[in-house]
Amino acid sequence: MYLKKTLISLILIMLINQLCFAAETPDPLRQVLSITDEQIIAQAWLAQLRRSGSLSDDPVSTDYLNKLGLRLAGGNIDGFSPKFHLINNNQVNAFAFMGANIAINSGLIKLTESESELASVIAHEIAHLKQKHFLRQIHEQRKMMPMTIAGTLAAMLIGRPDLMIPVLGVGTQHSINFTREHEKEADRIGIKILIEADFDPQGMPDFFKRMSQNSIYNSRPPDYLLTHPWYESRIADSTQTAKAIKYKQYANKLDFELIKTRLELKDLIDINFYIKKIKNKIKQKKYKSEDVAKYKLGYALLCAQEYKAALATLATLSKEAQDNFIVKLTVIEINMQINTKLAQEQLNALQQFYPNNQALNLYLIENLINLNQNLPAFELSLNYAKQFPDDAKSYLLLRQTAARLDKRSYIHYANAYWLLLHADLEAALQETNTAESLAVNADTAHKQQIAELKSAINAIQPLVANE
Repeated sequence: MYLKKTLISLILIMLINQLCFAAETPDPLRQVLSITDEQIIAQAWLAQLRRSGSLSDDPVSTDYLNKLGLRLAGGNIDGFSPKFHLINNNQVNAFAFMGANIAINSGLIKLTESESELASVIAHEIAHLKQKHFLRQIHEQRKMMPMTIAGTLAAMLIGRPDLMIPVLGVGTQHSINFTREHEKEADRIGIKILIEADFDPQGMPDFFKRMSQNSIYNSRPPDYLLTHPWYESRIADSTQTAKAIKYKQYANKLDFELIKTRLELKDLIDINFYIKKIKNKIKQKKYKSEDVAKYKLGYALLCAQEYKAALATLATLSKEAQDNFIVKLTVIEINMQINTKLAQEQLNALQQFYPNNQALNLYLIENLINLNQNLPAFELSLNYAKQFPDDAKSYLLLRQTAARLDKRSYIHYANAYWLLLHADLEAALQETNTAESLAVNADTAHKQQIAELKSAINAIQPLVANE
């Protein structure tokens, strides 16, 4: 029963967002899984991630990952706009999934030593999507065992996406060989993607070597090696391909080092010990980059809630580093704790150059709330929810700002959408009905929002009645 309600709620998400896809093509691979079915499965996976609390709550790191991923993807993939998800998990893993979704564990980013190494992993996953490896695998497996959307959702919702593509005993060897061919192709195409995006192709074999070396010293191999068939020739093949490219020197990007620092310090237990350690390194000049070392100290002080010391440290960065977008956001993060008016001035100035940046707009709303500027915060929350409808936090902010203005219909509308994104259909329906009853005197735009939601619910009402 829960599975069916989850499926219905996911269809609702599609209706409400008015997702538009290209007309179905005669592609034979699409005969086993339509674009619409793929989107439903993708939404199920995203709902599972939201319910588990696995998605990163650091908008700055998530923003960086999406910018990097979109630069590599270079546009839509098979009719889908690619999305990149940062997962709070120290296991070394990354994987592509349906709907052009790619997940990267924080543990994998922390293992990389250069932006090109991280880019190589993302490029590899993008190659899986561009070459339609999911569809190919399903097409092959369906010859031996029919796959249903319900069965696929069941595998997702019990936390076993690996069951999505069943491997029969009689076909196991065929399946493994088929997957290895996919990995070879993804490596080859991935290196081409790296070169086109101006990353060092040597990043791929370098990361393979690092991961292989890392597994030697651990009792359990990285999850990446469990989910991606491994063979030593992958290192040799990628090295040979990379060496065939004309040599070019690639500088490590400051953004990469800053994001890696944020991820490394996020769950650090003894932050005070780290502060002493990094201070000593800076004093003895034992670092590759002075700016990176000082950012590490500044961000550690922020984590330790030593805000004034953090600001003073970041003020000693080079002029170039201080102009870095991530550094500017970090300064704003600090001022949001001790000087909200200054933080607002800095946010307003930065928004002129980055009006659509997700992290920046999120901080704008949060700072306006701290300043008790409730109406501007509410209006910005509405715009944020329209611009980033898949971000569940947008509805939490909308609910909070609506509550401050006693806009009760908006409170319940925000609740409904948040519950919908977490695949809780029954509660979402109740909240939508409440929002409708309270919206008698609401503005036309809000009534239209609720009407669209209500219309979608009415469309699936017979399914609900049959539960």
